[in-house]
Amino acid sequence: LGPTPLGPAMGGSRSLVAALVLFAGRAASGGQLEDDSTYTSCLTSNNCTSLSITNADLTGTLPESLSQLSSLTALELHLSGVSGLLPTEIGILTLIALDLAGTGVKSPLPTQLYSLGHLVELRLNETDIAGTLPSELSRLTALQVLDLSDTRFSGSLPPEFSSLTLLRIFDVSQTSITGSIPSTLGALTLLEVLRLDSTSVVGPLPASMSVLTSMRELGFSYTSSAGFQLLGYLAGWPQMEVADLASCGLTGFIPSELGQLVSLRKLVLDGNSFAQQLPSELGSLGALTELSLSSVSLSSTIPPQLGQLSALEYLRLDVITSLTGRIPQELGDLHALRQLRLEETLLTGSIPSTFGTLSLLEELHLGSPSTTANSPRLSGSLPSVIGQLTA
Repeated sequence: LGPTPLGPAMGGSRSLVAALVLFAGRAASGGQLEDDSTYTSCLTSNNCTSLSITNADLTGTLPESLSQLSSLTALELHLSGVSGLLPTEIGILTLIALDLAGTGVKSPLPTQLYSLGHLVELRLNETDIAGTLPSELSRLTALQVLDLSDTRFSGSLPPEFSSLTLLRIFDVSQTSITGSIPSTLGALTLLEVLRLDSTSVVGPLPASMSVLTSMRELGFSYTSSAGFQLLGYLAGWPQMEVADLASCGLTGFIPSELGQLVSLRKLVLDGNSFAQQLPSELGSLGALTELSLSSVSLSSTIPPQLGQLSALEYLRLDVITSLTGRIPQELGDLHALRQLRLEETLLTGSIPSTFGTLSLLEELHLGSPSTTANSPRLSGSLPSVIGQLTA
């Protein structure tokens, strides 16, 4: 089985399990897995290659009889209610995909798991699995998807993960992972999605990762000390679609080269500290649907070129107490806009009448900080055309 194409974004990645299901079902009521008709039918089948029981109300642990499913290559028990320890017998199977997300499976993981040399997709996210992130996972060299997010894994990222050279999606967000990012991860040249959000990982990204030109999505929000180099790396990843980099210690300039990322759909830079002006080149991001710089430290005006972002739905430039100047009339050209946040800034002048053409607008937030009563602020009245907006 060759590499299976994955979806365009982390949250919606096409599951390998979905592509392999030849025999699937759903548990209709509670009870043990061994009592479920889908499971028992699979046991009596000579060619059951996939077992999918999801969003069910099962109880108990995975049975040892699982080892009898000698043809099984995909096991999907997402939100099935299965709990307890993984049986050691799982190492007998020739699994390509194992999805236990949202189950009650607990640690420790059996060492036999690391013998699944054909495993391409492993999802253990949203479980209570705890302990040090095992370096033994590096033995699963066929892995393309490794999702360990929202677990209780701790420790540092093992440098041995450099052996996972086929890895395309790696997610350890919302875990207790700590320490720096090993430079050896630069060997993951096929990596497309890397999510380290809400961990205690500290930056910066090692220079060896600047060559990961297949990157489509980077999540580094709510981490520490990403460093100013990160945005420079981002500008060199031409396939980038999602950059979620809120409150991660970014400093320095926002590089104008970001305007060359023609596939970028989401750019979130909230809570960071930048120098000087927003680059006008951001107006070249024709695919961008979300641009967020809430609560950043930045001395700037709003570049009128942002009015060229024809796909933009969410624009947040709020709580920037050194954002000055007038609101550009060109923002009225953002006809896909649903949310515009410009409150708690030092913008001055009148509200552009062109805002009346924003027919999809659902939220408009304007206003000066309450602590600057004597400072210049927006003036005049709301343009009458704004009252005609129906969204």
